[in-house]
Amino acid sequence: MNKKIIITGTMGSGKSSVLNAISKDEHDIVPECARTILAEQRAFGGSGVPDKDPSLFCELLLSRTLHQYKNNKDVSLTIYDRGLPDIIGYAKWFNLELSHFKSCAKQYRYNNTVFLLEPWQEIYVNDDERKMTFKEAELFHDDLVNIYKELNYELLIVPKASIQERVAFIYRKLGFIK
Repeated sequence: MNKKIIITGTMGSGKSSVLNAISKDEHDIVPECARTILAEQRAFGGSGVPDKDPSLFCELLLSRTLHQYKNNKDVSLTIYDRGLPDIIGYAKWFNLELSHFKSCAKQYRYNNTVFLLEPWQEIYVNDDERKMTFKEAELFHDDLVNIYKELNYELLIVPKASIQERVAFIYRKLGFIK
């Protein structure tokens, strides 16, 4: 069994809150790279941010995410905050050539079951890094669904509920008791 589990969802879907709760139970969480790359690039005036060079941003995202994937030895269950397929979504959003992003996502597979958090307007907020409107977040979600389906992943929709209920749903599906 592939022990690399993806939890994904559009911006503002509650994904980070769910992952924070899971991390408190001492499960291995591999964080999303996007916010880290954005903070690093902005700290020194780098070009690898979407508003300056979206292609460089996506390449940095691909490189960092692939590094995370390869450095995980698949010994124990590891939960990823997004995965390589998500980078296709970013690249598509920026109208970039998708072939090498797709090739990478096809070569490096995660567990076939992917947990998907859907857009949720009641909890959606913008911040310094999240500049998309809710409508844009919904469009990004639609792209993610299509990308994961095209790559033959099974999407499990995490219900819109409290953080504890969402975590319990994921744990039940993974066979954990919570």
